[in-house]
Amino acid sequence: MDKPLTASQLQVVEALYEPGSTLKVIAGPGSGKTLALLHRIRRLITTKQVRPDEILVLSLTNKAVDNILTKLLELFHSVKCEEHTNEHLTTIVNQINVSTIHGLASRIVTENEGTISVIEENGWRGLMRLVSKDMKTLQKSNACSIRELQRLFKSYQEGDSKNRNVMAKIADLMKSCKVLTNEELIKRAAFYLDNPTEQCIKLSKKEAVLTADIKSKFKIVFIDEFQDIYPHLGAFLGRICGQKQLALFGDPNQNIYEFLGSNKKVIKQLESINTNLKTMFLHDNFRSTPEIMAAANDIIHHSDSYSNYDPVLKGPCGISPQIIRIPDPIDELEFIVEQISQLVCSSVKLSDIAILTRTNAHSESIAQYFRAYNIKFQKLTSHPDWLSDVRIQFLIDLLRLATIAHYEVNAGKEELEKKLKSDFSVVVTLSAMRGVSDQSIQRLYLDCRQKSMPFWMYLTHVPASRWPVNAACRQKIESFKVNLSKLIAGGALFDMNDHSQLFKHICCTANAFDSQVMQFKNKQELDTFKSHLEQMLLVMKYCACNKGSDSSLVEVFLESYYDKSGSNYPVDFKMSKQDEINISTIHSSKGLEFPVVFLMGTPHTVLPIESKALYVGMTRARNLLYLINIRHPKINSRLKTSTPSLLLNQSFWKYFCIDLNRPTNVQRGLSLHKYSMLKNKYNFSSKNKRSYSTMCKKIISFVATRYKVH
Repeated sequence: MDKPLTASQLQVVEALYEPGSTLKVIAGPGSGKTLALLHRIRRLITTKQVRPDEILVLSLTNKAVDNILTKLLELFHSVKCEEHTNEHLTTIVNQINVSTIHGLASRIVTENEGTISVIEENGWRGLMRLVSKDMKTLQKSNACSIRELQRLFKSYQEGDSKNRNVMAKIADLMKSCKVLTNEELIKRAAFYLDNPTEQCIKLSKKEAVLTADIKSKFKIVFIDEFQDIYPHLGAFLGRICGQKQLALFGDPNQNIYEFLGSNKKVIKQLESINTNLKTMFLHDNFRSTPEIMAAANDIIHHSDSYSNYDPVLKGPCGISPQIIRIPDPIDELEFIVEQISQLVCSSVKLSDIAILTRTNAHSESIAQYFRAYNIKFQKLTSHPDWLSDVRIQFLIDLLRLATIAHYEVNAGKEELEKKLKSDFSVVVTLSAMRGVSDQSIQRLYLDCRQKSMPFWMYLTHVPASRWPVNAACRQKIESFKVNLSKLIAGGALFDMNDHSQLFKHICCTANAFDSQVMQFKNKQELDTFKSHLEQMLLVMKYCACNKGSDSSLVEVFLESYYDKSGSNYPVDFKMSKQDEINISTIHSSKGLEFPVVFLMGTPHTVLPIESKALYVGMTRARNLLYLINIRHPKINSRLKTSTPSLLLNQSFWKYFCIDLNRPTNVQRGLSLHKYSMLKNKYNFSSKNKRSYSTMCKKIISFVATRYKVH
C-alpha cells in the first residue's frame, strides 16, 4: 500500500466527483485496479466530497468483497494521520457499504418482506423428492438429476408450458414459504426499490433502511469487475445507480461468464444511465513477469489504446512459461507433486502455489490425490466454501424450520396467514432423514394441503396414526417431530444471545437426528466439516456483536448469514491463514494472484480452452507459470519438449525473493538436501516415476474417485 501511484492511477484517483456522471476504468490484470479504486474511495472521504456512509461498493463475489474490505482497512491504517486514532479509522471503513450484488438484494427484500430463503442444494434435493414420481414420468427415466429439475423450473419461469402442472406445484410451495431463486431475488429487489412495502415504510420512520438509503443517501456507486455483470442484473443495477456518480472498474478481456448471457447490452445500459461518460485506462502491470505477459498478450487481441501506450513493467526473470504435455493423468499428477517438491525446497511456500482448473470435478480429483500425499491445500470458491457444505445447509435449515415452527405455534389465525409457512422447510429437512421415503413425503404433503394446514402444524396436530405412511416411516417421522420440538420448546432458542450457546444447541440437536447428510465416509470429510463449522461460528459471533437489543440472535443470523458469510466483518474477526496450496477453478481465481501457478487442461480433450479463460488463468501468475495439457493454437506453437529444473537456478530465486520482499540468502546445498529428503520420502526415481507397487494404491484410489467406482 505504500508504493507511489502511477500517473494513470493518479488520474483515476483524482477524477472529479460529479453527480450524474459515469467514470469507466478499463484496467488490465495486475494494473493496480483495486489499489486505484481504494485510493479513490479514501480521497473522496478525506477531501470531504462524500461521507463514508454515502459510498456503495458492489461486486459479484464474497471473495472480492472480503478483499476490498481488508485492503481498505490496511490503506487507511497505513497512512499516518494524527487527527484520527486506529479505532476511529476502523469505524470510518466500517461505515462504507461494501456488498455483493445478491447480498444487497437479499437485504432489500428482507426489509420489505421479512425473513426469506434463497434456495440452495438441500432445497432442490428436497423438492426433487417431493416431485420424484412426476419427474420420472416427465423424463421417462428413473435417473433424474437436481440440475435437470433446476433447468425445467427455470424454463417454466420463462413461460415454457410443457411441464406446467409439476413446476406449478413447486412454484406454489416456494411462493407460500418465501423461497426464492437468485433470479427471483434480484427481480423482487428491483421492484421494491420503486415500490417499498408498508412494512418497509414503517421501519424507515424508526431507523435507517437500505431501501430508502439507495434512493436518497448514496452519492457514488462503485461496481467492481463490471465485465462480469450478466443480463438479469441490469434492471436492478439501473435502479441503484440513477442520479449518482457511477464508477465502473474492470477489463472486457477478462469476461469469462458469457455462458450466463451476453453482457454487452447490460453494460451499455449502465453506461447510458448518465449523460456524462468518461473512460480511463490502466495498462501498467505490477504483477506478472514480462515473459508471462508476453505469452498472455499473445492470446488476446488488445485495443488500439493498449498498443499506443508504453506500460510500466517488472524486470525480466529469465524464465518463460513452462508448456508441458503429459498424456497419462497419473503421470500428470506425479509431475505436479515432484515440481512442488522442488519448489518448496527453494524459496516457495505452499501458499504461494495455485493449481487452476477449468472444472470443479478436475479440482476435486487433484484434491483427492493431494490427500493421498497428505499435502495441505485449500479449495477456493467464488463464495465461501462453508455455505456450499450440505451439512452446514442442514444446520441452517433446522434453525429456519425451528424459527418458522415457533411462529406457527404462537401465531393467531390471521397472523399465521401473513407469516412464512413451514411446508418448504419441513420437506427439505424431512428429506434429509434416513428411512423416510419419497412416497411418504409426497403423501404427507398432499394430506396437509387437503387439510389446509402448514406442514409443521399438521405433524404436531394430526395424530401419527392418521398419517398416510407405513409403520417404519411413521416411526422415523415421529422421531423427527420429537427432536425438532425440543429445539423449539419454550422459545429458549430465541432467548439465546450468546453465539457459542446457540451454536452448541443447534449442533447437539442436529446430532440427535438420524440424518443421512450428517454421515461421514472418512476422516477427511469430518475434518472439512469441522473447518466449516468454525466459519459458521465466526459469522454467528459477528451477528451477536452487531445485533440490536430487540432482535434475537437466531433471527439476525438467518436474515444476514448469506450477506455476512465471511466477508462483511472486520479483520479482527477473520480466521488466520495457513500455509496451504490453493486449488481453484479459473473462474473462482479471478481477482487473485499467486507467485506460482499450475494451469491445468485435460490430457485427452480435443477442445481448445477459451481464449479469455486462458488469459485470466495465465495472468494470475506472478513469477512462474506452468501450462499443463493446455490446448490452444497460440500455446501449441510454443510447445517445448523438456522442462528445465529450477532447483539450482539461483538467479531466478534471487529475483523471486526480491519480488516478494523476502530474504535472498538461498543456499544451494540446503535446497539439494531438502529435495533429497523429499525424494526418499515419496520415492521419486530419476525419471519422476514411481515403481508399480508403490503407485498401484494411488492409481486405484484416483480412478475410483474420478469415476466414482465403489
